[in-house]
Amino acid sequence: MIKPFANVPATRMFGSCTSGGIIYSHNFDLAMYTNNYSYPAEPDSLAYTAYHSSQIPTDANGCVGQNTTFMSDPQLDQALDQARLSVKLSDRKDKYIVAQKRLADVVPEIPLYQAVDVEAYNKKLAGYKGNEFWWMNQSADWYISQ
Repeated sequence: MIKPFANVPATRMFGSCTSGGIIYSHNFDLAMYTNNYSYPAEPDSLAYTAYHSSQIPTDANGCVGQNTTFMSDPQLDQALDQARLSVKLSDRKDKYIVAQKRLADVVPEIPLYQAVDVEAYNKKLAGYKGNEFWWMNQSADWYISQ
């Protein structure tokens, strides 16, 4: 048992479920850590991987999946499946609203705050453009100015 509010090494906190990692083994009552999601404005890139039951990491699937809440809800799965298979933007929006309402009903996790994503760089680095998704985006355009 881990002492309440004890810091643990990252390798133990985020280790795979086969190695006994706390998060991916779901071996906790309350886990506090920062998770700086920097995804593009596409709900499927986070909602499906974070909450669909097929994404629960288990020994049987080789710990593949990011559903660390171990959320398993057929209604939510159906809403996420329908949303990700919709091509028409208005249909996707409506179906993700259904999924969002279901998440509000079941409350699989409670985020305490959203960490600020900060990018610092030397002013001699030219051609750099900040990017919310990946800090190395457009790195081929970077150069050192004099």
